[in-house]
This record gives sequence, structure tokens and C-alpha cells, in this order.
Amino acid sequence: PEPIKPRYSFEISPSRPGGYKQELDASIKTIEVNPESAEAWNNKGAALGELGRQEEALAATNKATDISPELAEAWNNKGNALSRLGRYEEALAAYKKAIETNQQLAAAHANLAEVLFNLGALEPALTYVNRALSLDDRLAPALLLKGRIEIERNEYVRADQSLAQAIAFDLTNPVPYLWRAYASYLEAESAPIRESRQYQAKIVSIIRQLERASGLLKPGNKGLRAYVLYCLGCLHYKTGNMLGAKRRLQECVSLKSKSPIESSARELLNAIWDYAIRPSWWRWW
Repeated sequence: PEPIKPRYSFEISPSRPGGYKQELDASIKTIEVNPESAEAWNNKGAALGELGRQEEALAATNKATDISPELAEAWNNKGNALSRLGRYEEALAAYKKAIETNQQLAAAHANLAEVLFNLGALEPALTYVNRALSLDDRLAPALLLKGRIEIERNEYVRADQSLAQAIAFDLTNPVPYLWRAYASYLEAESAPIRESRQYQAKIVSIIRQLERASGLLKPGNKGLRAYVLYCLGCLHYKTGNMLGAKRRLQECVSLKSKSPIESSARELLNAIWDYAIRPSWWRWW
């Protein structure tokens, strides 16, 4: 069994929804006092976007750019809302406008790279992510994206290095841990001898990385947790730990996350029971 390869970002819920709600309330109060504050409209749009209210976020950032067309951060947040709505061409235009307005805005370069990457334009995405890192070499989302691009280019050692840096600058975010575990897995699978001790040690190391990421997941991230549990089940299976694989896959199924990964977990769970765990009829008798 092979863990399913995700093409886009792992989806996670906002890490601090209470904080975003406070930011939204503060921006609304500012707008009540000064309706022409582009910064307040931009802050409102950013908070709404993080809370998942993308249409409202777009309306707020549109207001910000109408009031102050030179506010690069508003164009960047407008691009974020458009990207989350799947309006990628418009998002690209918004990010380019942000960069045109302020070429030192590292986040806009990184966000533009993200859209290009999701559209399959790896080389342009790498160009922009490198520009973002030249402006801010501690920008964790850019380091994460660079690692993902390097995975696509089969540069697993480089990806591991980029993702390790992303973790160092964003310790409580589970996503870089997951991508690093995935890069390590692909590196292990490219080894010439999969039965070697080195291969087995690598798989055990990946299991530890996934366990670490699992501990950082928020309770509401059922889809992502289901994916992690499925991967853990697959990896325990590879090490010969059938009971560990069974336990993780059962956890995955019992989550009822409505994720497509559940059917894969159920299928593998049945196969493990039928071919690796269930005793023969005469022992049962």
C-alpha cells in the first residue's frame, strides 16, 4: 500500500479563530469611526479570509484598494480571497499588482508562487518563491512551498532541508511536519534495497515525524487527521507491525471524516485482517 500523494496544500482550520474574531471586531469599530480607512478595510478583509468568509473578505479588500490603490497589503489580501475562491487568474493579477506597488512585500511573492504551483507552473513558482526568500529567509510559508516544489522535482534531500527550515520558523504548524515526512518517505522508496536496515530505520523515523505532526493537529481537522492515520497505518504495515497498522486504520475509519481516504483505509484494514491477522480456521476452532 502506498500513501496517497496530495497535489495541493494540506487543508487546516485557522490556528487562532478567536484572535481573528478580535481583529475583525477591532477593524469594524475603526471603520465605524473612519469609513475611509483603507488599512481598517484591509484588516477586516484579512480577518474575514482567515475565518473562511471569502466573499466578504473580497468585498472588504476591494473597498481597501478603491480607497488606497497603492496599499500593497490590500492587493495581497485580495489575491488571497480570490485564490481561496478558486479564481486563480484574478488572484495572479492581484498579487502582481501588490508586487508592482511594493516589490519588498515578500508575502505577495510567496502567494503568487503558490498559485503558480497549484496551476502546475513549477519553474515560475520556484522563481517567485526564491524572490520571497531573498526578501525574508525566515518566511515559513515560502520555505514550505519551496519544499513542495522540490518534492515535485524529485529533489527529496533539498526538500527535506527546506521543510526542516519551515518547521524551525513555525514550530506549532503540523503541515511542514507532514510534508517533511512525505519527502522522507519518497526518499526512502527511491532506495535500491527496501529490505535493508537503513530503509526500515527511515520508515520508523517517518512514523515518528507523523506522530509529532498528529500531536499538533486541532480537534476540528478531521480530514487531515484521517490522512495522517492512514499514512501511519501504511507505514506500520511496511515495518511488519500489523497490530499497529490495524489500530491506526481503525482510528482513521472511526473518525467518520467523510474524506475519500476512509475507503482506502477500510480496504487496507480488511486486507490486513484477511491475510495477516486472522488465524487459520483450525486454530480458531
